[in-house]
Amino acid sequence: MKIINKVFIVMALFILLVAVSGQQGCYGECSSNSDCVKTQVTCCPCNMGGREQCIPFMLSSLYRDKLKKCPSEDQLVCAAIYNCEIKNCSCVNGNCVEVKK
Repeated sequence: MKIINKVFIVMALFILLVAVSGQQGCYGECSSNSDCVKTQVTCCPCNMGGREQCIPFMLSSLYRDKLKKCPSEDQLVCAAIYNCEIKNCSCVNGNCVEVKK
């Protein structure tokens, strides 16, 4: 009886592992478009020469923390160049990709 219980537990764990690994977002960045966000990645915003990028939502707080270390607005020097090219973000094959304007 104990052997049957152990076999059942091992089989259940195997099935769970296969089910979880089959989910696209498990090892990729995303599983749906809502998992991807357009984020400012430089101290200057894209409408002032900076860059933006599509990243997984779960990483957006890391970028916000990074941007907090930027100089204050009155000390920041940005180029007056419009560099906003991303219309929105999509999840394609488990990766966040940019949809250009």
